[in-house]
Amino acid sequence: MRTLTILTLLIIVTLFSVSCSRKPDRGTVPVKVTIRYNGEPVNEAIIVFSSPQHYASGLTDKSGVAEMETFTLKDGAIPDEYKVAVSKTELIEKLDTKKPAGENVISSETKYHIPAKYSTAETSGLTVNVTKEGKNEFVFELE
Repeated sequence: MRTLTILTLLIIVTLFSVSCSRKPDRGTVPVKVTIRYNGEPVNEAIIVFSSPQHYASGLTDKSGVAEMETFTLKDGAIPDEYKVAVSKTELIEKLDTKKPAGENVISSETKYHIPAKYSTAETSGLTVNVTKEGKNEFVFELE
């Protein structure tokens, strides 16, 4: 009887550990995006895919390439038609050095390293169709 109980517990623990170690299938597929501006790769550009049902995002590396993410790191995107936004900005603050830190910001402005029109899905004019089969590698040459 004791052997049967131990065996049953081992089977339960094994099944539980196997089911927990598998990644859940959430329907994502790998997606890579390359961003170039005036022919040069854009490092640290933020890319956002949006549709009425889904969302994915990514950050480009030095070669201008991003692997998109939906639920976890580099898990891809759910197949769908997306509008795309791409932005690379820098916040520039003007400081009053006579005031203490934390109280010395006079003004700030956003500097766009690529045209601001690409920073929203509504104005970028960029779209992708992520499919279940296929490479799902997209290149955007921004001007």
